[in-house]
Amino acid sequence: FDEGDPPPLVKVFGQAMEAELAAQAFYLGLAEKVKDDRQVSDTLRYFAAMENNHYKILEAERANAEKYDDYDDFSPMMHAGP
Repeated sequence: FDEGDPPPLVKVFGQAMEAELAAQAFYLGLAEKVKDDRQVSDTLRYFAAMENNHYKILEAERANAEKYDDYDDFSPMMHAGP
């Protein structure tokens, strides 16, 4: 990658974060369409909240990747997760 470009891992985190936001918007939009069915609407809003939590996790991981852009060179399983 070019010197001015973010490291590939940072790009991947950014793309994953965009996907989480899209999923959150999808669930919220769907919840709005079925708002007459409270149980379904609440479940979809719960899913949206989970997507927001995923976003925040990825945001923290991306910040670490930006701060320590070479740390996975030494520990390749750093981002493997559970």
